[in-house]
Amino acid sequence: MLLLFLISCGKEEKLSSLPEDPPFVYEDVEVGQELPTELLLRRLSMDLRGIPPSIEEIERVQTESLDVLIEEFLQDPRHEGQLRSLLSEWFLTRIDKFNVDHRDYRIPDEDAFAFVQSVGEEPLRLMAHVGAKDIPWTEILTANYTMANDLLLNIWPLEALEEGGDWKKASYTDGRPAGGVLMSNGLWWRYYTTPNNFSRTRAMALADLFICENYLERPIKFEAPSLLERDSLNEVIRTNPACIGCHSTLDPIAASLFGFWWFDLYDTAEMTSYHPEREQLGRYFLETEPAWFGIPLQSPAELPLLMAADERFTTCTVERMAQLLWRRDVGAEDFAHLLKLKYDFQDAELRMSGLIRAIVSSPPYRVGAPFSGDDDADLMTRRMLSVSQIIQTVEIRTGFRWKEDNVDVFENDTVGYRILAGGVDGIEATQSARMPSISRQLAIKRLSQLAASYAIDNEEEQSPEERRLFLNVDFLSLDVDDPEFEELLIRLYQLFHTQTPSAQRLSLDKEMWERIRNESNAKQAWKSFISVLMRDPSFWSY
Repeated sequence: MLLLFLISCGKEEKLSSLPEDPPFVYEDVEVGQELPTELLLRRLSMDLRGIPPSIEEIERVQTESLDVLIEEFLQDPRHEGQLRSLLSEWFLTRIDKFNVDHRDYRIPDEDAFAFVQSVGEEPLRLMAHVGAKDIPWTEILTANYTMANDLLLNIWPLEALEEGGDWKKASYTDGRPAGGVLMSNGLWWRYYTTPNNFSRTRAMALADLFICENYLERPIKFEAPSLLERDSLNEVIRTNPACIGCHSTLDPIAASLFGFWWFDLYDTAEMTSYHPEREQLGRYFLETEPAWFGIPLQSPAELPLLMAADERFTTCTVERMAQLLWRRDVGAEDFAHLLKLKYDFQDAELRMSGLIRAIVSSPPYRVGAPFSGDDDADLMTRRMLSVSQIIQTVEIRTGFRWKEDNVDVFENDTVGYRILAGGVDGIEATQSARMPSISRQLAIKRLSQLAASYAIDNEEEQSPEERRLFLNVDFLSLDVDDPEFEELLIRLYQLFHTQTPSAQRLSLDKEMWERIRNESNAKQAWKSFISVLMRDPSFWSY
């Protein structure tokens, strides 16, 4: 636990000064060596489904190929939800506040969280649907439909294209062209533009999200007085060398986005509907013709098609997905790996499942050694669970979901603890925490205490065959000397950590459990033990 303390306090320590076996080190794994099978199974299950493997799957992996289980994970209904969570860290549309709120649509206060959640989920649901259903990834840019729930169907100009389900295919009825997420309200509510910015911020976001072209990283040398010496800002942009480098390509893209240009940033009528009559205003205000990096656009409907055909779209998808699944930034040293992944993605006809298979089979994904001893950055070969993975794992193991007033406290920061727990709010925090922190550990501690108490109270009332944890065991009557007691501890370790504890650890656990039982009762002893399991690094990391 010394490593956790040092990291949490922000002290800079060389790896050579840390304990030989800190919590983030996999035991008996050399640098560059692949993870042990059980721990690799845990990583795969967490990344593809958002939950740890079952005991049955742990047993199966001893005799079956991991490839068989990977295919099952990709077909699991939970895969689409986990893909959605990964994409949320890429597109950052899950935010707590938009320019209008639920009251502007006369939605009751108890559904305020559902409102912001639904808006942010729209583009993510469409992309996760395309990815999970093995549709070519270009569909996210060319689809003539979106995904909507009843709340969105009631407030936006949408009509359902199918029956049943909380979320279903739907199409906009306000004249916007086909364009997948590019034509979704959810994307542009998140990446809005001011009236005088003329969609330039949206064009910049579009380039960054879909082709990994970040205009903010381009170097410029600019003298502010030059803006004051010209009558027209557009003239400066077209003639000043410092401006031309970006705006020569940025402004033509912005000119194609004026169907989403709002006169009033806080008006529901403006924000709710697409405005076909404004599509040509880009030519007027920006004094340039719509284009995609030099290729002229006759109408906004051509933009998604050109983007989908752009080689950079494929390359960017590979880089972003590798970054999300490797849980680290990618760099020049990853060129060979990324190139192979791109070929695999193309061989799979741009189907997301093909790319994911390639990524989870790559050495950077499967490596199990956390550091080389030379660079602190190497420490994060072992990953921390994302907030969504923590939520789902706790729920599937204990049945507990921490909510306050219909709000999931780990999915919100207005009344919750998402950022404190290391999550992404889409504005201030745009990347999941990669290192432990005091606030994260405190949030996990409180969650584990509540979940453990809920689980034990609930399972006490259930019949033995209905329980999640203490299946077919009279757990409140067991004593540490009973053979069933140690078997139960091993089962709980497998459920929460996906590995069998050492004899020394079992001995310490028995001692702790017995001491609490003697001071209180068996029920409290089990609550404490389950809570400790969830606070252990082997639970919240993988």
